[in-house]
Amino acid sequence: MKVLVIKKGSEILDRATDVLEETGYEMVTVKNPGEALGIVQREHIDGIISDTFLPGKDGLEVCRRIKCDRALRGIHFIFWTESPCPEERRLALDSGADFILGDEDPDVIVLKIRSIMEGSENQKIRRAAKGFWMEYSLFLKKKLDEMSEKSRSFQERLSESEIWFKILFEGSHDATFILNTKGVHLVANKKAVDLLGYSAEEFKTLSFRDIVVPSAVRDSEEKLERMLRGEDVPIYEKEFRTKDGTIIPVEISASSIKDEKGNVAYIQSIVRDVREKKKIEEALQRSEKQYRNLFENAPIGIYRTTPDGRILMANPALVNLLGYTTFEELAMRNLEEEGFEPGYPRSTFKELMERDEQISGLESAWTRKDGSTVFLRENAKAVKDEAGVILCYEGTVEDITQRKKAEERLKEYSAQLEREVAERTRELRDAQEELIRKERLAVLGELASSVGHELRNPLGVIGNSAYFLRMRLEDIDDMTQKHLGIIDMNVERATLIIEEL
Repeated sequence: MKVLVIKKGSEILDRATDVLEETGYEMVTVKNPGEALGIVQREHIDGIISDTFLPGKDGLEVCRRIKCDRALRGIHFIFWTESPCPEERRLALDSGADFILGDEDPDVIVLKIRSIMEGSENQKIRRAAKGFWMEYSLFLKKKLDEMSEKSRSFQERLSESEIWFKILFEGSHDATFILNTKGVHLVANKKAVDLLGYSAEEFKTLSFRDIVVPSAVRDSEEKLERMLRGEDVPIYEKEFRTKDGTIIPVEISASSIKDEKGNVAYIQSIVRDVREKKKIEEALQRSEKQYRNLFENAPIGIYRTTPDGRILMANPALVNLLGYTTFEELAMRNLEEEGFEPGYPRSTFKELMERDEQISGLESAWTRKDGSTVFLRENAKAVKDEAGVILCYEGTVEDITQRKKAEERLKEYSAQLEREVAERTRELRDAQEELIRKERLAVLGELASSVGHELRNPLGVIGNSAYFLRMRLEDIDDMTQKHLGIIDMNVERATLIIEEL
């Protein structure tokens, strides 16, 4: 079947038309009733789908004319409209047409159209021309009055919109331009005048080609071509030349303004001065470069790790310190599974960071890739988000292995010195005791010599006296002889003692 669609422009009707075409209907679309009347005179048409009110000849009038024509009255005429009033519906049915609500689901609309087109019964004119046209005239006047009221309301809203547009346009903090499709400025706001130094009237004689630096003209033209094709252009950066020749960096947000037919009519360009932003970016880049240089060239190790044990960042000093060739090789190690310090579990480190948020001067022994031990002094802090959740740990480690070895050697030297001092002290004490003993012996010797000398004389006298008595006495009794022997024996014993001293 061949169906003629007098198109007013509806997404729902377009979808329904596509479905009908897919199911075997031949759909012919025209833009106005006059064109439709010309086609039905030349070609065989099985059905017409139309709105009640259309530009030029009205849909109701077209329907009435077709139903009054003996050759054409067999054509199914279907009115499709959104939000109809009762009079509109009645007039449509009286004209000999079927009626479908336009706000229904597209699938339902398709079923209704197919039911009407494939049914044997065709609607006929229900009212005489005089009564119909009288009611139609009254209805048309009512619709025109409503349209006039809507037009006045629209004009009022349009005036308000223009006022608000001017307020927003002129009050914008960014330079704003409206250009035609050739790229010529039609209007520019005060911020644009202040930014580039041209007057509002001067802008009307300039296109964007007179403002962007020469090297950027071709790229700007390509972006204009894309917008004219209906494409969106992301925010981009360019350099503008002011009236006095100063080159300034800008950020541009350009978009198309379409007319009621969907064609691009104008281009709106919002331009932001980004000189301060560029200064900040350059300062940030310098800062990042300085930080990167510091990070890469620092003699101490710098790291960033996550609570789940991933190594996010480690500078070359730390990579080399732990015996790895590259950061990627080091990053393959998960600290939750294999930490660097056997005697200092990572769980303890995490508990300290959770409680104190930092550690300072922690000394510990870490295991290098080759299994050797390196002594480190560590400082670290926890980095948290706004909710207080720890995101990562950042820290530094300093190799104190040489210091530790020096401290160990110093301890050994101290212990050795203590042992040597103790030995020397003992030797001195022994020597002192020997000296004291010798001094005592010397004193005793002198005393003994003096005593011996003093005792020898009396002992000599006693011995001589005993000898004299033995020689002078002729008859010595046994008792006297015994006591004289005792005297001699004790004199001899005392003499031996003196000699031993």
